Amino acid sequence: MSVPTVAADTKPVSIAVDPSVKFAYVTNSGSGNVSQYAIAADGSLTALTVATVAAGAAPFYVSVDPSAKYVYVSNQTGGSISQ
Repeated sequence: MSVPTVAADTKPVSIAVDPSVKFAYVTNSGSGNVSQYAIAADGSLTALTVATVAAGAAPFYVSVDPSAKYVYVSNQTGGSISQ
C-alpha cells in the first residue's frame, strides 16, 4: 500500500490546518515560502492556484488564527514573523 503524498517545496518543516479543516499550510525552510493546500473530504491535499506564498528567511513554525483569516510564520533567520 502506498502512502499518498503531495509535493512541497525545499525542506518542509511545519504544518498547520485552519479551524474549518479546509486548508493546510506548510513552511518550506529551504525556499523561504509557505505551500498552501485545500483539504478534500477524504483528507487528500491539492495545491491552491497560488501554490506558495513568500515568507521570511528560513520559515519554521506556522499557525492559523482562530478566525482563519490570517496565517503567521516565524522565521528563524532574521528573527521575524510573517503574516
